[in-house]
Amino acid sequence: MVNRKRLGVSAILLSIAVAISGCATKASYIRTRDVFQKDVRNIGGIDYIPLARVSDLYKLDWSWDTFSRVAIIKHKDKRVSLREGSRTILVNGSGAALTHPPSLYEGAVYVPVSFAPDFLGEPPAAERKARQALPEGKKLTIKTVVIDPGHGGHNIGARSKKFGLQEKALTLNIARRLKAILEDKGLNVILTRDADRFVPLEERARIANRGRADLFVSVHANASRARNIRGFECFYLSGEIDDNARAADAALNAPRKLASSYSASRPRELEFTLWDMLLTENRIESRELARRICIAAGEEMSVKNRGVKSARFFVLKNTRIPSVLVEVGFLTNRHEARSMKEPEYVYRISSTLAKGILAYRDEFERTNGFTT
Repeated sequence: MVNRKRLGVSAILLSIAVAISGCATKASYIRTRDVFQKDVRNIGGIDYIPLARVSDLYKLDWSWDTFSRVAIIKHKDKRVSLREGSRTILVNGSGAALTHPPSLYEGAVYVPVSFAPDFLGEPPAAERKARQALPEGKKLTIKTVVIDPGHGGHNIGARSKKFGLQEKALTLNIARRLKAILEDKGLNVILTRDADRFVPLEERARIANRGRADLFVSVHANASRARNIRGFECFYLSGEIDDNARAADAALNAPRKLASSYSASRPRELEFTLWDMLLTENRIESRELARRICIAAGEEMSVKNRGVKSARFFVLKNTRIPSVLVEVGFLTNRHEARSMKEPEYVYRISSTLAKGILAYRDEFERTNGFTT
């Protein structure tokens, strides 16, 4: 009888402990979700957050292998290995389970919201703000956009010999049309070039800074040795390590050519057109701008949407505003090159970019810089 009573008490205590633990876990989940509020994405009915943002907040050292689809995370005394699509992870060599498997979404690695509190501990009390507090009643607005037509002059960029297209001419054509659309919507637009001339990296930065620009959008057309590769994609700078990042890191050591392993998805002379996005706040806004442009492409263009991707590009050091690089299609793909030969299609590209930029502006101003 005594043993049964003891067993009964033990069971009750265990139930209470589990309940308390569950409440604590739920509370941690809620706090984590609040911290990452701007970054939460609902994927298949589950709340996910980008691993790159978790890395920023927890100061993680991590890497992503695009071929094995495995992320290695180092945090204090922990080493965590996780694989896309698998709930099973390794923590210091021992097996554990996630509530839901990691996912690749819009070119970035996402983990369930519960991952951070379950395996990294409580999130910091408040996320550090890159932007200083605004005076009461002050409203943030988007007024000036710099459009950067890729390449120019001796720097031709990608090309289609079959259809007689050169990237430098195509991007300038798109940029001019985009400028007209945005100006009609009340924005001030600055082109880094309005003629067939080469603009050095430093000059592109000075143009943006002199104009006190709010956004920087660099327009490009892609190229690949694999002629079947096609699609629209948008890049922003991130701390995330992926195949794009590795190639761009290699470009730092060989600034006049990209790594050969990268040639299947990026033009060889991309370094002439890239910039530095150093501040975390700008990185967040850049990712949001890239996302809006890709959403517009999915809605307006009958083209494969390769999504939002992160990369570490060769730097244009003095440009510190939200910035993206858009690849509007592959000139080495005969179907896309044929389309880009047509003026109507070029206008559709321009209007798609405008739709994404304007959607970003509207949300930025509505939320006063994504703060509400």
